[in-house]
Amino acid sequence: MEETTVETPVPVSGVPWIAVLIVIAILGLVFVGFFLRRR
Repeated sequence: MEETTVETPVPVSGVPWIAVLIVIAILGLVFVGFFLRRR
């Protein structure tokens, strides 16, 4: 078990987890849409 508390709302490396999740979701949707359009 890691001693680091993950429940703290403190952003990691200056980037909030919410923003990271949003960016990943957007990139995922764009990649899937682009892949489906090429088929």
